[in-house]
Amino acid sequence: MKMTIRMFFCSVLLFSAGTVFAAGQQQTPASTRNARYFESLTANLIQEVRRVQDDNAELSIQVAELQRKLREVTARNEEMAQEMQKMRRQFAVESEAREAQMREIAEQLRKLASAPPPPPVTKKESAPPRDSGRYEIFEVPRGGTLSAIASAFNVSVQDIMKANNLKNDRLAVGQKLKIPIK
Repeated sequence: MKMTIRMFFCSVLLFSAGTVFAAGQQQTPASTRNARYFESLTANLIQEVRRVQDDNAELSIQVAELQRKLREVTARNEEMAQEMQKMRRQFAVESEAREAQMREIAEQLRKLASAPPPPPVTKKESAPPRDSGRYEIFEVPRGGTLSAIASAFNVSVQDIMKANNLKNDRLAVGQKLKIPIK
């Protein structure tokens, strides 16, 4: 705006100088001084107009550069918005998959909780021969008694007590017993 006003005044002064110069073609000392003054003023105005034009050209270049940068930033923003939308969709899909997995795990846990407990696991291992006889190693399950174990292996309670150096018939869950093989 400032440049436009300055250019307007410059053009008015140039017009005025040209008009005064053309009107006073007579050569008097005063008119010669006036002519020189207007010539000087015209030269100054022409320099000012050139400076304004140079400033205007420089500003035009800067505006063009800023517009180019704005287009780049706008394009990057659009790319980022698309990437963000893609990531949101991917997050939603993954979140849905996790929810499905959690529902499946919860259903499996409900089934396991409502199922009857599994039967006790008995572990039979063969032991190397001891003394003159052979033994099997048996792990006592919950609720296991010497009489039930003896009956299952078709041996006497006394044989099991003797093979394991037991003083009474108390057993602990997980206790390993040597069962003589007949």
